Amino acid sequence: MTFKPFKTGSISLIASRAGDQILLPRELAHSLGLNVAMVYVSIIDRYLELKNKDPELVSSDGFFVFTARDLEAETGLSYGQQKRAIEKLVSLGLIEKKVKDTGENPVPMPKYRHFRVLENREVLSGLLKEGREKIEELTE
Repeated sequence: MTFKPFKTGSISLIASRAGDQILLPRELAHSLGLNVAMVYVSIIDRYLELKNKDPELVSSDGFFVFTARDLEAETGLSYGQQKRAIEKLVSLGLIEKKVKDTGENPVPMPKYRHFRVLENREVLSGLLKEGREKIEELTE
């Protein structure tokens, strides 16, 4: 799959922040589950933050580091909860994940999770539609 960078406006509709609060579309919470939706929105939010404030921290192919510790601080989710959510997002084609070290170094370095947000509009629109349908069922 060829990497196609997100247009900032297209994903900022999914991820937004109000101070220290994570805002997420309730349609995603209903279609993905709360943990998966929260991880997805947090990954998008981190991407947007880095792209705007520290663009050198996003590689030319769109990958950036988001450690388990940082994601736990963002979401309150344990490593195991994050892992399951990330696996789901990867399987849906919404993100890519790879684990690698920070570069060539003669001393063993810790490995870090690198993510890339994929522009998969078909899957995302299907998830939003599914979530709207679930909400409608619950409110009938």
